[in-house]
Amino acid sequence: MPLSGCIVWYEGHPEVTVTTQSFATNETSLPFYLQIPRAPWYQNDPPDNYKTFLNAMAQVGLTPVTGAPDTLPETGRYCSVELSVKVEARPGAGLLILFIPTGGTSLYTLDYVIYENKERLKGYRYDFRQEGIAWGPLLAFVWVNWLNSTKQDAFAATLRQFIQDAQGDGYL
Repeated sequence: MPLSGCIVWYEGHPEVTVTTQSFATNETSLPFYLQIPRAPWYQNDPPDNYKTFLNAMAQVGLTPVTGAPDTLPETGRYCSVELSVKVEARPGAGLLILFIPTGGTSLYTLDYVIYENKERLKGYRYDFRQEGIAWGPLLAFVWVNWLNSTKQDAFAATLRQFIQDAQGDGYL
């Protein structure tokens, strides 16, 4: 279900308060490997969720190394990041949304795993939901989306929470 022209919001992502400590310090200069599945149609152009996640990393002050799971280094400490999305769309299509409200939910899961010399040290998992509703009369209120958090905000919140948790556990 396309969610353009409807109200969209994100729920369940961590609410991390940014402290004066920068997230882009030497303590967090750990290489981040964003695992983009191999597929011929987006090998050189990652899908929108991955592009949004890359923008969230830049927002937090991190630089990723992108690649497939077989590109992880043999030595050193690094973090592998996997993103998965499960879409649960409710019935409704086409012009019917002008008269009958319809919606959908996308469940996002981000798995951050810290490795050293290819040995797993610790994993962290963060989930959040994207909710949306489409209905003709709501089109007059589509501006509300500018007040809601974005997917990039939710991704950035999971990154900040991961960094905070991994620092607390002594891995960063």
